[in-house]
Amino acid sequence: MAQNVPEFGRRAAYAAPQSGHTQAQSSGRLRNILIVLLMPIVGFTIVSTCWRGATFSFSYKVTLPGDDAKFSQDFKWCDGKNGTSADQQIAGCTGLIESGRGNENGLSVAFYNRGNGYAAKGDFDRAIENYDDAIKHNPKMAVAFSNRGNAYKEKEQYERALADYDIAIGLAPDNPIALHNRCWTRFIVGQLSEALADCNKSLRVRPDAASTLGDRGLIYLKMDALDKAIADFDAALAKNPKYASALYGRGLVKRKQDDAGPDDDIREAEAVKPDIAAEFARFGLQ
Repeated sequence: MAQNVPEFGRRAAYAAPQSGHTQAQSSGRLRNILIVLLMPIVGFTIVSTCWRGATFSFSYKVTLPGDDAKFSQDFKWCDGKNGTSADQQIAGCTGLIESGRGNENGLSVAFYNRGNGYAAKGDFDRAIENYDDAIKHNPKMAVAFSNRGNAYKEKEQYERALADYDIAIGLAPDNPIALHNRCWTRFIVGQLSEALADCNKSLRVRPDAASTLGDRGLIYLKMDALDKAIADFDAALAKNPKYASALYGRGLVKRKQDDAGPDDDIREAEAVKPDIAAEFARFGLQ
């Protein structure tokens, strides 16, 4: 999943857990649970507002003692926040999915978040299976296409990744994360002009994103636009001084320009990420 938009593997920015089933404040959820325990009825529906206004709901039924606690725990874990582990998220989402109480949007969110849990564990095949199910229940869930694209990218299935990013961006044209991820994937496959256009669009929406600035710097480096490359690396490092890719890229630019101090940047990058030289070599940057 995208736990708070982290990066799993090489620079894949995963969208955050779909908060449709948990954006309601926890106090609100507890209040609803208390209400149902006090009311002389057998059940009710938990409903909250989902990303882009979709509705997520699960029917809550009071049956045996402890059911309310189990349901509440699954709900919390599937949300994937507040230190929830990937295994807990998977277990919580599985509990909700198997409860048989979710509507279409609810199930799409649960499958999506379970996919994020598997992605966090590096199990990209299972992540893809869950994103598939999320999309079946909600064919317009842009973040599911974007995160499935990330999983395909991690498997080095770049054409399938790009196809998913295209759909995600078609559904949400101003999504800076999907634009950034398509930028990076296009860079990998050598589509430099197209990659640059995507990074530019992403930065118009999210101008201070260090990872996107750093990736655009690499594109400029590959295009031998050294002044633009070093400007982006400097900007990225102002946001994140330990950003290994920007440090190493800046060191390479300085070498090309015969400036002083390139080895300092390169040594610092290698201290942060020992395999950074091999990673750059894969993309023809040495």
